[in-house]
Amino acid sequence: MHVDVEARTVAFTGSLATMRSAQRCPLGGRGYYELEILERVDWYPQYGFAAAAFVRVSGCSSENVGDGHSWAVDGKNKRTMQKGKQGEFECYEWEDSDVVGLACDLDAMRIHVSLNGSFAAPYGVVFELEADAVGDGLFAAFSGKTSKVRYNLGEATFKHTPPSADFQAFAKFEDFESPQHALKSFTVY
Repeated sequence: MHVDVEARTVAFTGSLATMRSAQRCPLGGRGYYELEILERVDWYPQYGFAAAAFVRVSGCSSENVGDGHSWAVDGKNKRTMQKGKQGEFECYEWEDSDVVGLACDLDAMRIHVSLNGSFAAPYGVVFELEADAVGDGLFAAFSGKTSKVRYNLGEATFKHTPPSADFQAFAKFEDFESPQHALKSFTVY
């Protein structure tokens, strides 16, 4: 995996890897971030959120966003993943230049997903959350194998708007990573 902090890009180079934000949206908060697909190859995109209990593993691991204590959508294989369980996600297959918006509402306990700014079905509310599974809040998180994405936690102007004006950029939340472990906004998991 190659991370370019200046360009805010992650190139997944053949081994499944996960990135998790240093910032956490707390209970009662509403957070939003975007992922722009730059290169879609033979990939396994899993974009979503992880609780603090989502454990860091050094080296190769089959654990990715959507397993354990995390929730993800996959626009290539058209599925949702929650605690390791897969469900169908009747969405359009994601393409190069698509922007996936991800929003967690930890007041109403929901995860919203948009494609190119649209929260209309089949997007919109994708997960209903249980407070005990969320813990103290959620981190932005995404996994990939062979693709390239540009992340935006709010370091730049978003290409699209969140579900409502009361959602904050993830970059505005408190940083929970120590400086030696953080790649500015994201940590490799």
